[in-house]
Amino acid sequence: MLGVAFLSGTLALRASLSETFSKLVSSTATSDLYVQGPKIATDGDDSSSKSVPTQPIDSSLTEQIKQIDGVEAANPGAQMVGVLVGANDAPVTTTGAPTLFIPLYDNEKGLTWVQGHKPQGAGEITLESGALKNSGLKVGDKTHIVVQGSPTEVTVVGEFHYESSMASATVVGVDPNWLMPIAAPDGKVTTIAVDVAQGSSVNTVKSEITKVIPDGARVQPRAEVIKEQNQTIEKQLGFVQVFLLVFVVVAMFVGSFIIMNSFAMRRASAGQGVRPSAGSRGLAGLGVRRGVPAGGRHRRRRLRPGRGRGRGAAGRTVRAARRRRHAAAGGHGPERGHHRDLAGGGTGRHRRRRSAA
Repeated sequence: MLGVAFLSGTLALRASLSETFSKLVSSTATSDLYVQGPKIATDGDDSSSKSVPTQPIDSSLTEQIKQIDGVEAANPGAQMVGVLVGANDAPVTTTGAPTLFIPLYDNEKGLTWVQGHKPQGAGEITLESGALKNSGLKVGDKTHIVVQGSPTEVTVVGEFHYESSMASATVVGVDPNWLMPIAAPDGKVTTIAVDVAQGSSVNTVKSEITKVIPDGARVQPRAEVIKEQNQTIEKQLGFVQVFLLVFVVVAMFVGSFIIMNSFAMRRASAGQGVRPSAGSRGLAGLGVRRGVPAGGRHRRRRLRPGRGRGRGAAGRTVRAARRRRHAAAGGHGPERGHHRDLAGGGTGRHRRRRSAA
């Protein structure tokens, strides 16, 4: 039962993490097309069905893509992981998903404004509805963010939400002109998101973009990007699952050993009964009670031969010798104390004292 519980918990944790990150990817990837750099050569299988890392692409291509017919918007994509301080002056944390800082552009697809306005400059941020609720902040409040280890005081100026769930992620929207120099100081970005104008063909726009990008660069629709990123996440979570399964095996082995050893000890105790230990028998032979320190107040006094009653074999030997001594002296009085003889006026040492006198 213990092993089943460990295994079930491991598989449930892995499934929960996979679902969380998959929803996060589908929520943030809202554009129609994505332009990515060439694939990085790797040893082994080069199949396009596998998720492989790509080289950064020059963000200056954004202006060329905007000139293509059918393109409504083209924006360089970048995001960073940081810390948002909540209303209780503590970092906002959730289960599994990180805190993401993303650039917010005009007329971004899949994004709906609830209140406020877009952030401008380094001193303003907007929060996704879930992040605003979890942080306890309100529009107009001042707080702090930490990006690349540098804290910055900011003001919450707006609230927005995406069409799909953010899977408990804390999403912070910032001004692209502030974020891009930090996320891509060399002008190289991971992707360029392209929104196709209504009524235009996605495949036609894709073909036109292919003509202006460098050799090796790729143009992928939204569904392919989501699928590829999910494959990367599944591969990374696979290592986590292997580690957890190894821990489960070790825990099952240790638990089984402890349980078997406990049952073996109980069977042995039930078959032999309760017996005093060797240490207890040794102390009893020395006339010392357990729990009483040597030389203590209640130390048991060892009896001298010939004095007191005595107990055990030694006491019986003393009493027998005393009776023989009385019989040899012809006395019939009591065995203890100073004995007196009714006829001779005493026995033992009393008689010897009178003879000497």
